[in-house]
Amino acid sequence: MWTNRNEPAKALPFLRDAEGIYKSGGGGSGGEGRTKKEEDGHTQTLFYLAQILGSMGQEDESASMCGACLRRQLESGDFTPDEWAQNTAQMAGFYVSKACWATARHCIAAADQVGRCTRSLFSST
Repeated sequence: MWTNRNEPAKALPFLRDAEGIYKSGGGGSGGEGRTKKEEDGHTQTLFYLAQILGSMGQEDESASMCGACLRRQLESGDFTPDEWAQNTAQMAGFYVSKACWATARHCIAAADQVGRCTRSLFSST
């Protein structure tokens, strides 16, 4: 709720608590037997953490959360390919600004691969 009201300082402790509960295996199902709803909720928490931390000037941690969110989306198959590729390409820009060339190159390669898969899916129909 605080995230949607543009109150990042109020949102951050709740998001950190949610992240901690997930990492500790707590919550409804806990551990490896988590439901899709719990996994989706954690991905959403990472997304909000990335936004909040970015708005608070904590760019490195924001990028880390964004990367984790993108990785989870890719692993679950629950993403829009074009949007995912665009977000990953934007992450590459962040890593270029930090002179982290290998990570930037990895982001571009991942975005390109997802883009290629998307194009091949639509061109075969």
